[in-house]
Amino acid sequence: SNQITLPSGTYFVFAKAPAYVVGNNKTKLRNITDSTDTLQGANGYGEGDNQHNSFVIGRFTIASSKTFELQHRTQTTKTVNGFGINCGFSVVEIYADVQIWKVA
Repeated sequence: SNQITLPSGTYFVFAKAPAYVVGNNKTKLRNITDSTDTLQGANGYGEGDNQHNSFVIGRFTIASSKTFELQHRTQTTKTVNGFGINCGFSVVEIYADVQIWKVA
């Protein structure tokens, strides 16, 4: 389901997702359980022939188990590769990376 369930605690998150020719774009870590945004990512602008990443970096604390997902919004839609260009190397293609450390 592309969602992550975490038990209570304090966490540090580093996440990134690519964008290509979609104009303004932004990632966020969304708390699905509470329908709230936990961390906002950096603003991005994906135009021209360059792919770039929007990053979510931060720390948060939850008192009970919660479910999260990385969400990525773009200004315009590019259906084939707007969320990243594939490499075509006949291996698994990875378009988002979420790293979470429990720090307390």
